Amino acid sequence: EEDTRELTKLLILTDLTQTRQQQEREKEQLLEKSSVDQLTGLYNKQYLRDKYGAQSDATQTEKALLFIDVDDFKQINDNYGHLLGDEVLRDLAACIKENVRVTNDAIRFGGDEFVIVLEHTTAEDAFLVAERIRACANTLTFSAGEQAFHITLSIGLIVGNAPLNELIEKADRAMYSSKNRGKNKTTRFVEENTDGAYHMRLS
Repeated sequence: EEDTRELTKLLILTDLTQTRQQQEREKEQLLEKSSVDQLTGLYNKQYLRDKYGAQSDATQTEKALLFIDVDDFKQINDNYGHLLGDEVLRDLAACIKENVRVTNDAIRFGGDEFVIVLEHTTAEDAFLVAERIRACANTLTFSAGEQAFHITLSIGLIVGNAPLNELIEKADRAMYSSKNRGKNKTTRFVEENTDGAYHMRLS
């Protein structure tokens, strides 16, 4: 009878452990689902906020940030439809995954905008990553009936240890400079303290 009670306790404990493990797995799957963009498989904006938004100024580490935008994406949707637009975004996401280390974060920021956070990366190395992604995107071919088209990217780059929102804002400005200078290029945002005040230099 004693053995039976011990066996019953063991079975209950085993069942509780398995239930707890199942709950943990389901929790992890739910968390992953809520932080991943379903179309591209990249992280989403919520993940970006959760990971970097809570960092205080004291805990900010230097990081490179790329802000990527598909040139003339609205025209692609208008001319060829949203399904083909989705294909463009999926294939571009594949280019991004191929050229970004697993330890870094690639995020679909919204629509046709992507943000990549590169930890422990110099400006020169971040520029090379941006150019590899841009070159990969240039090789993609999309077909709509008898028509075929390619895409180009405008990219903004900044390196710094400012809060994430500030880095994104400045990388976004650099990206728009790429568009204004003919599109299909990477522009770096640099701040120069030449006379006691900071000035933006786009290179």
